[in-house]
Amino acid sequence: MPENSSEEEGLTRRVSRGPLKRGNACLNCRKYKRRCDGAKPICGTCIAVAPLQSSCTYDVGPPATRTQKYKDRIQSLECDIKKLEILQKTQAGEDTHSAFTASRSSLTPTASSPSLSNSSSTPSSSPLITTASALVDEGEVTYDPADPYGYIHSLYHDSPYVRPKWMEQEDLPASVKFHLLEIFFQFRHHCQFELYVPRFIESLSLPPGQGPHPALLNVIYALACHFSPSSILSPHEPFFISRTLKALSQSLCHADRLLHFIVASALLARYYAFKGRLLESQAMSGANARFGYALGLHKIPSRIWKRSAGNAHGPYATLLPPPKDPIELGERINVFWALFLNDRAISLGTGSPCAIRDTDIETPWPAPIEAFATGSVIDPETGTLRSVYGPTSSFRAFHARAESVESLKMMGFALLSRARDLASSMNGDIHAFVSINHAISEFVQALPPILRLEDFDDFTLAFTHVLPCAAAIQIFRARAPADPISHQTCVAAAKKALKVIHMHDETDMSQGLSLFALVCRDIYIFLTEEITRLENAKDYLSAAAMRSERDTLLRVSLKLQKLFPVVGLMVAQMKSNDPPPAKASGLIELP
Repeated sequence: MPENSSEEEGLTRRVSRGPLKRGNACLNCRKYKRRCDGAKPICGTCIAVAPLQSSCTYDVGPPATRTQKYKDRIQSLECDIKKLEILQKTQAGEDTHSAFTASRSSLTPTASSPSLSNSSSTPSSSPLITTASALVDEGEVTYDPADPYGYIHSLYHDSPYVRPKWMEQEDLPASVKFHLLEIFFQFRHHCQFELYVPRFIESLSLPPGQGPHPALLNVIYALACHFSPSSILSPHEPFFISRTLKALSQSLCHADRLLHFIVASALLARYYAFKGRLLESQAMSGANARFGYALGLHKIPSRIWKRSAGNAHGPYATLLPPPKDPIELGERINVFWALFLNDRAISLGTGSPCAIRDTDIETPWPAPIEAFATGSVIDPETGTLRSVYGPTSSFRAFHARAESVESLKMMGFALLSRARDLASSMNGDIHAFVSINHAISEFVQALPPILRLEDFDDFTLAFTHVLPCAAAIQIFRARAPADPISHQTCVAAAKKALKVIHMHDETDMSQGLSLFALVCRDIYIFLTEEITRLENAKDYLSAAAMRSERDTLLRVSLKLQKLFPVVGLMVAQMKSNDPPPAKASGLIELP
C-alpha cells in the first residue's frame, strides 16, 4: 500500500507540474533516462523507486552550456596530463634513487674509516626540480594553459589578507592544487613523506571521503608555500595550517582515514620544527607518536605481506584495519619510522624525553616504498631496533650493508639518541657503554663510501656518516679531560666528521637535511672545548686552526637557514656560549 501511494504521489507531481525544462532533471533520472518531475529534495520517480531515494541529487547551479561542458572537459584532461607529468617526474626521481641504491650495494666498504672524496662537485638539479621554479620568479608568473581562469596568477598577486573567494572553497581549484603539489614533491624527502606517490596522485580523482584527507592536503599546501622559490606564497601558510588543524580534529572525531591523520600530523610537526616552533613541534610529535602506538604501528611483525593474515598488528588492529596489499604495509612501516625520527629529533633538539621507547619497537626497519610495490622487499637481517644495542648485542656490520640508506639513517639516529641518554645518565653502566661502543664501531664499518654530493640520497648518506661521529663524541667527551684514549677517540671522530662537512662546504646544500645542524651541535661543542684546551696550553696556532674548522661547520649549517629557519636558532644558541679568542703576542690572529 505505501508503495502504490508513492507512485501515485509521483504521478500527481508530474501531471501538475507539466513538462520539465531541459537540464533540470535529477542525476538519477538522467542516468537511467527516466521521466523526472524536478521535485526537491527527492523527485517523484526516485520516491517510487526505493533504492534511488538516498542518491537523488541535482546539479548545483544553472545547467552548463555546450561550450562550458567542452571547457570543463578540456580542463579535466589538462588535469590528467598534469597528474601524468608529476608521476613521470616522480618516477624519474625514484629511478635515480634505485640507481643510487644499486651502485651502493655493489660497493664493499672496508673495515677502516670510510673513504671520502675531496673532489669538488657541482650539484645537479634533482629530476623532481620541475617547472615550478621556472614558473615563478618573485611573483612573475607565466601563462599556464592548465590555468585558464588565472587562479595561480591570483595566488601570487592578490593580497593574502584579502584572499579570493576560490580559496575559501573546501577544495582548491585543480590548477592551484597541482601547482602546490608539484612544489611539495620537489622537497617531499625533507618532510619524510612516506606514502606511495603514484597511488596518492591517482587518489586525487576519487570522490570526497575516499581520496586524501583534507588535513593531509592542507598541510602539504602549507609546506609547498614554505618551500616555494617565491617568498610571496609565505603569507598563505597560516591559512592552510588553520585548515589543517580543523581537519585533523574532524578526522580524529570520526576516525576518518587515520593513517592520513598520522601522516598529516607528522608533516605538521616537521613544519613547526622547520619554523623553529619547537614546543609546538614537540607537542604534536609526542601526541602523534602515542597515537601511532594506539594504532599498533610499532608492532608490525614483518615487511612481507601475507594475504591470509593481512599483517594485522596484533591486539592493536581495531582502529586500523589490516593492510590490503604490500604497498599499504610498506607505507605503515615507513610512516612509523617517520614518527620515530620526529620523536628522536625533537628530543635531541629540546632535551625532552622520548615518547617512543626502544624496547617497545618490533616493527622492522624501513625500506624503499618501490621495493614493496615490486615485491622485492625482504625482512632485514638486523632484526629490530632492540638488536642493535641490546644487553647482548648481536649487531654486525654485514647485517646492515644490505639495508637502504634510509634504514642506515634510522640506525644512526637511534645510536645517537641512545648515546645521548647514556652520556646524560650518571649510573656509569659499563655494560651499556660497551654495547653502544660496539654498535657504533660495527655501524661505521657498514657505511658505504661517499662518492659525490649531488642528489638527496647522497646528502642522506653523508648525514649518516656524521651520526656515529656525533654518537662517539657523546659517550667519550665526559671522559676526555682525564683519559687520553677517550680524548683521542673524540678527536678522531671530529676529524672524520669534518671531512664530510668540508664536502658540504663545496656545495649549495640545496638537498641538505634540516637535521644536519642539529647533529653538528655535539661536534661544535667538542671543538669549542678543544679550542679552550689548546689556548690554555699556549698552542695558539693549533687553536686558531681548530677555530677555523669550527667556523666551517657553522658556515655549512647556515647554508640550510634559507629553507629551515630553525637552523639560525641552533647556530645562535651554539655561538652564545663561545669563549672569546685568546690573544697571543707576536702572532697574527687567523680569521
